[in-house]
Amino acid sequence: MTRALVLGAGIGGLSAAARLAHAGYQVQVHERLPRPGGRSNLIERGGFRIDTGPSILLMRDIVEGTFADVGADPADYVSIRRLDPAYRVFFADGTRMDAKVDRAELRAELEHIEPGAGARFDDFAEIGDQLYRGAREHFVERNFRSMREMFGVSNLPQFVSLRVYEPMHKLVGRHFRDPRLRQLFTFNAMYIGMNPFTAPAIYALLPYNDTVEGVHFADGGMYGVVEGLVRLCEDLGVEIVCDHPATGVLQRDGRAAGLSFADGDLEADLTLVNADWPWAQQRLLDREPRHPLPGKRLRYGPSAMNFYWAVQGDVGNLEAHNIMFGDDYEGNFRDVFAGKVHERPSYYVHVPTLADPSLAPDGHHIVYVLVPHSNSDAPIDWAHERDRVREFVLHDLEAKGVTLRERIQFEEVIDPPRWAEQFSLARGATFGLSHSVSQVGYLRPHNKDPHLRDLYYVGSSTHPGAGVPMVMLSARLVTERIVDEHPPARRGAPARA
Repeated sequence: MTRALVLGAGIGGLSAAARLAHAGYQVQVHERLPRPGGRSNLIERGGFRIDTGPSILLMRDIVEGTFADVGADPADYVSIRRLDPAYRVFFADGTRMDAKVDRAELRAELEHIEPGAGARFDDFAEIGDQLYRGAREHFVERNFRSMREMFGVSNLPQFVSLRVYEPMHKLVGRHFRDPRLRQLFTFNAMYIGMNPFTAPAIYALLPYNDTVEGVHFADGGMYGVVEGLVRLCEDLGVEIVCDHPATGVLQRDGRAAGLSFADGDLEADLTLVNADWPWAQQRLLDREPRHPLPGKRLRYGPSAMNFYWAVQGDVGNLEAHNIMFGDDYEGNFRDVFAGKVHERPSYYVHVPTLADPSLAPDGHHIVYVLVPHSNSDAPIDWAHERDRVREFVLHDLEAKGVTLRERIQFEEVIDPPRWAEQFSLARGATFGLSHSVSQVGYLRPHNKDPHLRDLYYVGSSTHPGAGVPMVMLSARLVTERIVDEHPPARRGAPARA
């Protein structure tokens, strides 16, 4: 039986492990951390169950398809439902709105802010639909094995139809005049670590995805998805070994022959690395991370300042997902991407216990705050910045009627340096490498190593990119490539229920 070693039990590594096992490989996963999940991890303390990483679940069909594609019933492993509203938005002038599921209700919310915006939303959503389906068909769900496959004559018209030449904020600005609605329909670029003012218009598919395809929630939080993947892997015969960091990729005769650990080497027919791609190049292969195009510099995404609060009592007027816009939206993102501190940042607040009360003891809530921030390469006094940002958020929430300060029972903080150290992320870039036009598709690090045979990659810094659904697609694409290039000795069987 063909043996595959997977390094990293993040969502990408687990998804790929399940697919490989179903295809007939003998699969073993090794994880550096004490539990699976990668940056989608868990803080458990005092009856609280707090997700550390991604919290907004999009593209439900891709998530559930990961289970269905290996012969399993998704409902046996994950329970996912759509949230209404998708999120509540607090604007700097004191107004607020809900992104409702019902189209008529959403249009009414938009009309309240800008007369005529409801009807224009329909036009905007139609463009978003075209971008979403076109991007998935022609770019996101395809392996690109050569420059010609991506930029060939047959694909060139797609670059025009998908608006890669136009900034996202200009496309949004043609539909909505009120600056609040321009914020509402561009902030989503931060899902993949992009600046809304420089992101290409193709990423207008993100607000379409939020408002039309929907924001979903998995019972048990995002770690419920991780646990479902772990059970799926176990049902398929995958062995998962945690608390076992690799020290390098075992190299022999121009190929990856397995992984090296402090307690010895493990050999395999193929090796799949789910660790952060630039980190893996430096730490496991002793290479400088390089852009696929010679002479082109890699661009790293930003990071985040995360606060995780266990709170006694209610959370006021918050919903499960909340967006808090500051009064200098453009300047905020300019500073984030310039490696500077912004004094009054926009931020995101997640209260998962409003969707799943079982995540905390009775009468308590979890409040998860994410403040987009420069990555850990920035010359910032991080200890001071943690205290400053914490005070800003608590004060700003109080101004919005949410008083938490005296009711926080415990807190955890993950700042950019801790993202880098604890989760082995180059520069603490929580979203991986940037998703600029020069780093997508074939121009993103490939899922096959260009120098060592039998070495493959999965994760947010490889094609197609960051976010739970994209990483799951990354797992599908790399598995398709492995099966094509390195067929297993025999085929597998469907998962056991």
